[in-house]
Amino acid sequence: MEFRYILKSLRKEKKLTQSDLAKLLNLSTSTISMYEIGNRTPDLETLEIFADFFNVDTDYILGRSSVKLKYDISLLMRAETLYELGEINQEDSLIEKLKTSDLQIFDKIPQSDLGEYEKLLEVNMVLLKDKRISPEDKEILTLIFKKIFIKHHLTNLKEHT
Repeated sequence: MEFRYILKSLRKEKKLTQSDLAKLLNLSTSTISMYEIGNRTPDLETLEIFADFFNVDTDYILGRSSVKLKYDISLLMRAETLYELGEINQEDSLIEKLKTSDLQIFDKIPQSDLGEYEKLLEVNMVLLKDKRISPEDKEILTLIFKKIFIKHHLTNLKEHT
C-alpha cells in the first residue's frame, strides 16, 4: 500500500480531520491534503514526525512492512499492573504466565513470515540492550514482543481469509 493511503487510514483511525492533524503536527492542511492525494511526499524529518505521532514504524508508513506498532506500551503496562495487583507473585512469575499462553503459535509461523518479528525486535532493541534491565526483564520483554507479533500475525491471517 502507498504512503498516501496509509497516512489517510492512520488519520481516520484517530478520527482526525486533515485540519486537526495539520494543527497537531504544525503543518498546513494543504500539505496533509497533498500527501494524501499523492501530489507530494514528506521529507525524512516529516516522515519520522508522522511515525512518532501514530506510533508506527517508518517502514510501515512507507508501505514496506506490515509491522505497524513501534512498541506496545499497553502490554508492558498490563504486565506491570498484574504484578502490582498481586496476580503475579514470586511463585507464579510473569515469564511463566507469558510462556504458557499463546506462544506455542509462534513455533508454527512460517519461517518466511518471521522477518517481520525480527523487524519488531530490531525496532525495540534499545530496550534489550539497556544494561540497567535485568536478564529476567529482558526475557519478559522478548516474550511480550513475541506476543505482539503473534497478535499481529493472526490479525493479518484473519484479514486475508
